Amino acid sequence: MDIIDYLPQKMKAEAEAYMPCGLEEIRVRAGKQVQYMFAGGCRAGVYISHSDIEEMINYLSGYSFHAIAPQLAAGYFTVEGGHRVGIAGQMGCDGGKVTAVSEIASLNIRIAHQIRDVAMPLMPYIRDENSIYNTLVISRPGEGKTTFLRDCIRILSDGCDGKKSS
Repeated sequence: MDIIDYLPQKMKAEAEAYMPCGLEEIRVRAGKQVQYMFAGGCRAGVYISHSDIEEMINYLSGYSFHAIAPQLAAGYFTVEGGHRVGIAGQMGCDGGKVTAVSEIASLNIRIAHQIRDVAMPLMPYIRDENSIYNTLVISRPGEGKTTFLRDCIRILSDGCDGKKSS
């Protein structure tokens, strides 16, 4: 399923137009314009209501909000395609676990995308011919940790030199 399929009808045309332009995030806040985020800035879109956000939550959760509830303790959940959806609203907790979410006021959708070979320059620090080193990846949010790790996994899966072994 493409991320466009999760959006309310009034957002679909805008988002589809921005996808080929390097869309990285979609910020949705009730009573505000959608913000489409790119590496070089942002563009404002249509105004969003609380009911639009409820509609998006229904689409994103497969009409089963309880199915995503266990992931919400981290403040986000992941949908098909690897897209991550941050959520802000009133959250009830019990013993450190989110037990209820209400009055959802905003969503932040991080568009999953692949950047091939971004990890290649650092691979000599991550592995040698016989082993993979314990590695800690640290950076600010949105700086590419997940992209880097996914590329590492792809390179390691393909073989030590980054090419598929026969």
